[in-house]
Amino acid sequence: MPRFLFIVTRRAPPLHDYLCHQFGLEPDVDVVMDRRTRDRRASTSDTPSGHGERRQSDRRRNVQAAEDLRAMGYTFVRVD
Repeated sequence: MPRFLFIVTRRAPPLHDYLCHQFGLEPDVDVVMDRRTRDRRASTSDTPSGHGERRQSDRRRNVQAAEDLRAMGYTFVRVD
């Protein structure tokens, strides 16, 4: 059975509280705060080593979820 997850930006505690209130009794829905504090690697050549970005692509599985989190303050994903 699929589960669903709301991930809420750390900048929106009231939204987190609201979603917890609305979906708190749903057995297949969890609401969590985003645990990331910043991007792990810089994307410019101002890195301390001076080598710049080495990643070939974004390794996050759901790029749309990351964009939604930035734009709307939350994202809703299905977890199998």
